[in-house]
Amino acid sequence: MMNPVAHVAHHIHGRVRIRVPSRRGDTAYFANVYESLTAFPAIEELRVNPVAGSVIINHSDSSLDPLKQYAQEKQLFILEETDYQPEVLLQRASSGLASIDSGMKKITAGDFDLRSALFILLIAVAIRQLLRGHVVGPASTLLWQALGLVLATKVDRK
Repeated sequence: MMNPVAHVAHHIHGRVRIRVPSRRGDTAYFANVYESLTAFPAIEELRVNPVAGSVIINHSDSSLDPLKQYAQEKQLFILEETDYQPEVLLQRASSGLASIDSGMKKITAGDFDLRSALFILLIAVAIRQLLRGHVVGPASTLLWQALGLVLATKVDRK
C-alpha cells in the first residue's frame, strides 16, 4: 500500500501539526503512527487525533527534514510542503444551508424557505422556555434571534 500524503497544517519552532486527510477516521493507522513516531529521538511530545486526521508533534529539531525522512522510511506518510488549505467550515455550512433552502423552496413552490422554518423553530422553542419559566435568559434570546430573522428578511427584500 502506498504511503498517504501528509501536509503541514501549522508549524512553529518546536511544534508541528500534520494533517493526513486520506486517513481521517482510521484509528488503526494513527495508532501505528503514534507507536512508530514515539521511537523518533527528537520528539518530546506526540498526540494523534484520528477523527481530525492529524498528528501534533512537539520536537527539538530545528528542521522538519529528519522527521520527513523518518516518516517516509517507516512508511507512515509522505510529508509534502504545500500550502494545505482545508475547506473552511463556514463555506461548507453555507453551501449546505443554501442547498436545504433551495430544496424547501422547490418543494413548497416558493412559499416556505429555511429562514421561515428557523423563525418558526425559534418561536416554538422560545414559547417552550417561557412555559418553563425561563423568561430572561433563553426565551428572550430566542425571541431576539427570531426578530432578527424577520428584520433580515425585510432588508433582503428591499
